[in-house]
Amino acid sequence: MATSSDIEFISKSVTNANNDRVLLGVHSPAEIEVIAANGKRVGKKMVNGAVTKEEGIPGSSYLEIGTSKYIIVPADTKYDIKLSGTAEGGLTFSLDKLRGTTQIPTISVQVATITASTTINVIYNTDIMSNLSIDVNGDGVTDTVLTPQGVDVTPKITYKTLKAQISALTLSKVRKLPLLLLVDAADILDKKSVTNTKLIPLELFTLYKLEALLVTYQKKGWISQSVLNESKLIINKLK
Repeated sequence: MATSSDIEFISKSVTNANNDRVLLGVHSPAEIEVIAANGKRVGKKMVNGAVTKEEGIPGSSYLEIGTSKYIIVPADTKYDIKLSGTAEGGLTFSLDKLRGTTQIPTISVQVATITASTTINVIYNTDIMSNLSIDVNGDGVTDTVLTPQGVDVTPKITYKTLKAQISALTLSKVRKLPLLLLVDAADILDKKSVTNTKLIPLELFTLYKLEALLVTYQKKGWISQSVLNESKLIINKLK
C-alpha cells in the first residue's frame, strides 16, 4: 500500500559508504531524534510552521518509509537517541551496522505498549548501546528498563526502595519523620499480611495516607512535583 510523508525523506546528499555507519530505526507510532555530544541533531523540526528534516550531524541522513523512521550516522562517536511516542501502539527500535554496502542487523528491541506521552532514551557510544530507559507517561520518571536484547532489568520496587527515596529528601527531621513512620507501618503490615490477608486493606490505607501527606508537602513547596511523581510511582507499584 502506498504511503506518504509531510516531509521529503529522500536525501539529496550521498553519505560516504567507505566509513562505518549505523542505521537507527523506529517502527511504530513514534518519532526518533539523534543528538551528538556537540549538540548537533538529526530528526524532524519545524521551520516557519512546516515540518522538515534536520541533518546537522556531518555524514547523517534522515528518511521515512511508510510508518518507519530511519537515521544514519557515523558509527565512531557518541549519541543520545530519543524516541517519542505519537499514539498508542507497539514499538520496535532497531540498529543495523553499515559497512560499505553491507547491512548487518544487530539490535531489534520490542516495547509492547507506548502512548503519545511515552519517551525512550538510549545512548550509543562507538558500537556500545546502553539500556533503554522508558518513561511511559512522560512524567520524567523511568518506568521500565530494557537491555539491547529486550530483557527487562527494571529494578524491583520494595519498601526498602521507598524508604531510601524518602530518606534522601532534603527535608527537616520533623517533616521527614511522619513519612518514614508511615512507610515502616505499611512495611510491617505487608509482612504480616502474608499470613493474615485481612491486613491488606490496612496496608493500602496506610499507603494512601502517605501519598496524601506527600501531596500536602508538594503544595506547601517542601518537595518538588518531580519528587512527588517519583514517590507516587513507587507507592503505586507497592499497592
